[in-house]
Amino acid sequence: MRSNSPDISIIIPVYNNEEGLDQLLKSIAKQTLQDDTFETIVVDNGSTDRTPEVARNHSVTLVFEREVQSSYAARNRGLEEASGNYIAFIDSDCIPEPDWLQTGVEPLVNEEADLVAGRVEFLPTDPSNRSLAELYDSVSHLRTKQAVASGNAPTANLFCRQEIIESIGPFQTDIISGGDTEWTSAATDAGFRLDYAPEATVYHPAREFRSLLRKNHRIGMGGVQRGRVPSVLGWGRMLFPRGPSEMRARLQSEEIGVTWRRILGLFLVDWAANFARASGVTKQYIYEKLQS
Repeated sequence: MRSNSPDISIIIPVYNNEEGLDQLLKSIAKQTLQDDTFETIVVDNGSTDRTPEVARNHSVTLVFEREVQSSYAARNRGLEEASGNYIAFIDSDCIPEPDWLQTGVEPLVNEEADLVAGRVEFLPTDPSNRSLAELYDSVSHLRTKQAVASGNAPTANLFCRQEIIESIGPFQTDIISGGDTEWTSAATDAGFRLDYAPEATVYHPAREFRSLLRKNHRIGMGGVQRGRVPSVLGWGRMLFPRGPSEMRARLQSEEIGVTWRRILGLFLVDWAANFARASGVTKQYIYEKLQS
């Protein structure tokens, strides 16, 4: 690395999210670390709105990934541009706390870990009246602490050493979902240490119902692309929602008040989400069979 290079490279993949990107970059400008210790790399993945223009209004490096429509390809493009010893991944629809960068990189600097996953807290549109879909999203997706315990983590809020990129290689770009799980699992399988830093917090908008179904449809497709094809019995089980005890436990783990109305509502949303995931599995499975 050049002597005048920053210590940290922040990589932000983005597609048609001008408003979210603007809010994110304003938050990054307010980080507790000095500006000269990090660089911000925005990778536009073929946006058709004002996203590139918004990026140019901030002190960032703007590059493009136009060949492959994939957030993983965009992250790889950002890695090609990065010059820091440490890499920080964050999604364009997230808003970090002012000390996010400092608390996320600290375990790497102190050699306590090789990868660090921060906390992702979901924000509903109206905190006083959270919809069932938003509540479900909050207790079902981006459960980083549990993911880290299993040896993987999402890239919505992830830090790592540059040498891990050199050792593991880039993200897989031919899958629609789950590439971050595959990549971080490869890193921990290779012996790199993954830790959870809840102090490194970002806020992510909770999804409404339609967006939630689209997300689960992509998860189903991505699972097949990664070779995770369920048996007939497993496919059938996907259609059944989690039991009330599981919903109760998830609400309690997120310190959300437990009521039977919420449990029943989450039960129904879970059924719809599972159906969307199963349809994604079926669609991708049929597509791959027709292509073979």
